[in-house]
Amino acid sequence: MMTIRAIIPALLLLSFAAVPADPITELDLSPYGNFSEFVVRDGILYASLHGEGATSTGGCGILALDIGTGEELWFRGSTGDDTSFEDTPWNLQYHDGRLYSVIYSVGLLCLDAETGEQEFLWQTGATVIAPSIIEDGTLYVASKTRLAAMDAATGEILWTFSDSPGEMGMVPTLIDINLHNGKLFAGSIIPSVRCFDAATGEFLWRSEGVLDTGGAGYAHIHHVSDVLAFVTTASGELTMLDTGSGRMVATVSDCEYLAGDENGVYLYLFNEGDLCEMEPETGMTTWCGAPETFVDLYSSQLVLSEDMFCIGASDGQIWLGSRLQDDLLIDGGTVMDFSDAGVWVTALDEQFLAVSGDGHVLLIDAGTLDSRELDTGVPTWMPITVENGTGYFPSGSSLIIIHLEVLELPQQPSFHGN
Repeated sequence: MMTIRAIIPALLLLSFAAVPADPITELDLSPYGNFSEFVVRDGILYASLHGEGATSTGGCGILALDIGTGEELWFRGSTGDDTSFEDTPWNLQYHDGRLYSVIYSVGLLCLDAETGEQEFLWQTGATVIAPSIIEDGTLYVASKTRLAAMDAATGEILWTFSDSPGEMGMVPTLIDINLHNGKLFAGSIIPSVRCFDAATGEFLWRSEGVLDTGGAGYAHIHHVSDVLAFVTTASGELTMLDTGSGRMVATVSDCEYLAGDENGVYLYLFNEGDLCEMEPETGMTTWCGAPETFVDLYSSQLVLSEDMFCIGASDGQIWLGSRLQDDLLIDGGTVMDFSDAGVWVTALDEQFLAVSGDGHVLLIDAGTLDSRELDTGVPTWMPITVENGTGYFPSGSSLIIIHLEVLELPQQPSFHGN
């Protein structure tokens, strides 16, 4: 039986609001083994489990648990005659009362979120590397050599596509999919990008022979606008493809993609040490540069709100700036020394919520730059997931629960990240 125990925090508040008696609790999941991903919805934790040594499961599976009471609601996993969990479930998604998960060597599994009963299983016959996408009641899944669209409620196949050998005489392994404006884009290891009509599955174009591999291949489709698809390869090159034809429009070398939305795409240039913002429809650079306080943004995380961006840097710094300003990197940014460990950030409307690898939590007001800090005393490796004013992050085999009223965080909509 698992336990829920309070952690005594070292608490630093920049205000004197009343603090709950137990602002942090720890949900011990060690009886179930290791968990790699989770989703929280309406006070229920859905977690993917993996590895041996799980005393009550013995292997891989998915667990549903009431966070308030610690009660196990259901478990589906590699026990008895169930062969659905030959590998670790991942890419957990909650949608319309159902829980979806990719099983690496099996396919796509759909469970009833309330009961854990299987609703359907799409067995691909090949490994599944790409995350699935759900939009407007349609589920899109890519296995090693097959792409499919199905009814998200019933699992009924709407269309499928099986790829053919490319220029290298190999069938491309699909590793990434992206959906935008009625088109489905699929990236592969060779590398190449293929584009389909999302409603009918009609093949529209492929970019094979365009993307630079640098001796090792893959094509990740990070952001798609109405005009351009932003794709990176193993060579550290960003390629912009015309979404109508697959034609290469431009490339940027020696860079790392950080984030993008309809207002801007952000890159880190390795050689110059610069952060750059690009227009998503044209690929033109809005601004580019870096203050002296930037040391290295490699493997850093950038998140966006409507008017601001926030970077959780791998060296423990937090960088905040206003978007779409030419002088942004000279006068418009603010750097906070937060931790000696790496930092992960979550965007919450006009606030940013950061957590460091050593367990420090920081709430930052994007307008005033006021901040409030809480030391949980436990390490983590993921951003904080927030639902209904409560934050969640993993630490070892435990889930750490932060009652965010401690930081005077107002009620927020649900944000679910893995």
